[in-house]
Amino acid sequence: MRLVSLIAALLLLAGSLAGWLFAVGVENGDPPASLRFLTPSLVLEAEAADAPQRSGQLLREAVRRDPSSAYRWAALGETYLAAERTREARACMARAAELGPNIPPILIRAANFHFALDEPAAAMSYGRRILALIPDYDAVVFALYDRMSIPVKDVLAKGMPVESRAGTSYFRHRLGGAPADELRTVWQWLAGRGWTDDKLASAYVDQLLARHDYAGAAATWAGHLGKRRGAYPDADRVYNGGFEEESTPAPLDWRLRQADGAKVQRVGGEAHRGEGSLRLDFLGEANVAFDHASQLVVVQPGAYRFRAFLKTDGITTDQGVRFRIADTAAPGRLEAITDGYTGSRGWTEVSRTIHVPAGTNLLSVQVVREASMKFDNKIRGTAWVDDVELTPLR
Repeated sequence: MRLVSLIAALLLLAGSLAGWLFAVGVENGDPPASLRFLTPSLVLEAEAADAPQRSGQLLREAVRRDPSSAYRWAALGETYLAAERTREARACMARAAELGPNIPPILIRAANFHFALDEPAAAMSYGRRILALIPDYDAVVFALYDRMSIPVKDVLAKGMPVESRAGTSYFRHRLGGAPADELRTVWQWLAGRGWTDDKLASAYVDQLLARHDYAGAAATWAGHLGKRRGAYPDADRVYNGGFEEESTPAPLDWRLRQADGAKVQRVGGEAHRGEGSLRLDFLGEANVAFDHASQLVVVQPGAYRFRAFLKTDGITTDQGVRFRIADTAAPGRLEAITDGYTGSRGWTEVSRTIHVPAGTNLLSVQVVREASMKFDNKIRGTAWVDDVELTPLR
C-alpha cells in the first residue's frame, strides 16, 4: 500500500494542477491549484497545515460548502487514496466523474486514480471517453496505457472510441517503438474499419523499411492499394509505372522533386499507353544533374527484366535522359545505367537485364541526366517517360 499511497500523492498534485489550469486559468497571485476553491480563511489554514489529516478536513469542508464541484470531489478522492482510505476514495472519485462527465481534466484524474489501484478496465473506460471528447489528451492517455502495460488488443477493444481520429492517433503513437506484431495488430484494426489513407500507409511503410522488413513493406503497401496495385508487386516490382495514378508520399511510389533548371510532373494526354506519363522539361538555364524522379523497389535475388519507354523532343547537349537502377545500400554491389537519349525521337523502348545478387533487398529506380563536362552544357528540351517495369524472369 505504500506504493499506492505514493502514487496517489503524486496524482493529487498533478490532478489539482490540471484542474486549476483548465478551470480557472493561470493568474498572478492565485493560490496553489489544490486550494483554488477554498475561501481565503481556509486557504491560510490549509497552507499552514502540515498533517494530511488536516488537509483532508479542509477538503471535506470545501466539498460541504460546494458539493456540485467535480474538482473538489476529485481532490478529496485523491486525498483519501493517499491516506489509504480506498472505499471513501472510490466514492469521491465516482462522484467527481458523475459531476464532470465531459470535463477532460476530471476524467484524466479518474483514469489516473484507477491506474494507481491497478484497475486497467476502469482506467480505460475514462481514457476512451477523453479520446472521444478532445485530441489534446491523446499523448497523456496513450502514455497511461503504456505505463499500465495493457495489451494492444485490450486497448483497441476497451480503451478506444469507435472513431478514426483517435485510432490513427494511437497508431502514430505506437509507430516509433512498438514491436512489429503490435503495429500489425493496430494497422489491421484500422484497415478493417476503413480508417487508413495513403499518408498513414506511407508512414507505416517507411517504418517497415527502416526496420529492414522489406517483404512486409511491399505486402503492406500492396494491401493498402487494393485495386490500384495492378500487377504490383508479384508480376511487376515497380508500382504505378504507367503514371496512371497521382503520386502518394509512400517511398514505394514515385518521388518527384523539382530541380533548378528543370521541371518534373505527371501529365495526362501524352502517353505510350493509357493516359498518364512523366514529363521532364529542361529549361536551358543550367547544367542539370538530374535524379529527381525515383522509386524504391523491393526485390529478392534473381534475374529481372527492366523496361521503360522514353520519348524526347529537342534534348540538347551530349548528356541525355537515361535510367539508373542501383542497390540503395551498396551501389557497388549493383548499379545498372542505360544509354542516354538526346535530340527528338518517338516512343522508344529502353530495356536491360538486371541480376540481383544475394544481400540486395531494395533498389532505387531513377530517371537521370548526368551533368555534362562540355562548355555548351545547359540542357534544354522535353522528355516523357512511361510504362516503367521491373519483372522477374522465371
